[in-house]
Amino acid sequence: MLVGFTVENSNIGILRFEVSAASELAEGQVVFVRVNGMDVFYQILDAQTAEESFDQNPRGTHIVNAVQLGCYSPEDGFTKFGWLSTMNTPVFWAKERVFPAPIAKQGEFPIGVVPSTNIGVMANIDDLVQFHTAVLGVTGTGKTELALDIVCEAAKNDFRIFYVDFTGEYKARLADLKPIFPAPTQKETDDLEQKLFAVETTPCGAPAEKAALKTALTQIKGGVDKQINDFLVGNDPLAILELTEISNTKATLRITELYLSTIMAWARANRQARKVLIVLEEAHTIIPETFSSGFDSETQWVVSRIGQIALQGRKYGVGLLVISQRIALVSKTILSQCNTFLTHSLIYQTSLNFLESVYSTQHVRSIPNLGRFQFLAAGKAIKAERPILLGRPFDQAKKDASDALRKQPPGAAAAAAG
Repeated sequence: MLVGFTVENSNIGILRFEVSAASELAEGQVVFVRVNGMDVFYQILDAQTAEESFDQNPRGTHIVNAVQLGCYSPEDGFTKFGWLSTMNTPVFWAKERVFPAPIAKQGEFPIGVVPSTNIGVMANIDDLVQFHTAVLGVTGTGKTELALDIVCEAAKNDFRIFYVDFTGEYKARLADLKPIFPAPTQKETDDLEQKLFAVETTPCGAPAEKAALKTALTQIKGGVDKQINDFLVGNDPLAILELTEISNTKATLRITELYLSTIMAWARANRQARKVLIVLEEAHTIIPETFSSGFDSETQWVVSRIGQIALQGRKYGVGLLVISQRIALVSKTILSQCNTFLTHSLIYQTSLNFLESVYSTQHVRSIPNLGRFQFLAAGKAIKAERPILLGRPFDQAKKDASDALRKQPPGAAAAAAG
């Protein structure tokens, strides 16, 4: 279906066209032009009104800005095209066109669909993990559902997944994977909190208290070493670290660092013997941006130790999946090591400023306007050489599972009714 003609100021990456007739074009939809015998696809990200005058008779029109996706093939997805169309080249809507289904290679799975088309876009689970991935978005946009699908896909491909969850919500959502729950004993965590408090409140450097803290951490580490070794050599695909009962933020960081450092030590000693995915839910609580958040030097050291996983993990088969709604509060050292970004709607300007280093200006402007279950995907793991806006279908079963976590227990409901 013809929808317009190419106008001035188009370039290789951006197609500008004037809409020629009434149509239901919208952000995210796909158009194409024919250049040198090839169909080149573009995705609409923005539009403006414009006015033309013919002998003093003004005429209003729409000028659409669409970013290049490239040429499509079922084998390779979208690949870049190195030229642009000429002025007045016809622009066609891809909505009514039927595309061949993508051909999935080993380790690939469908991660989303291009809006208004039947084009499914594939992602490679090995690249998602090996080169680290960030799943970003405000609450209610679908980021956790996407992350859980990635976890399930990793389990199918014989990864060992270590899920750090301070909310306690996801053991029910991932029950089908029969997770195990490594953790220090309650006595060990209580002792650690007390010793951390003593270090914080004792004057004059607290040398004796620091020595006691080191001893407590050494004792915990003995149990952590065994738990991690048993997990990584065993057959259980998923381990969930839940620290919901610990009120001391420094204690949660210390324990998290112990487990993650132990995973890295095992991976160094058994190089590439096991593919490992570490999932950091609510990442701003686990890997905070310490230098602007008032944390002391010890806490900064702990976060930097976790950051070494992002810097060195790929060598040893350990990858990160970082999930967060507040980019400004997450360690930039770690985020900058993520090669693949799956970005849902965000409204905070500090978050958008950071993403300008990931996406083009046109893409960043579109982020606040993304709908539920829509996201921008970019990176090595995605079978599209340029950033692409994707959607995922609503799944009632997933909504029911999510709602079940928030239901009141029967006793609480009866008490409220009484």
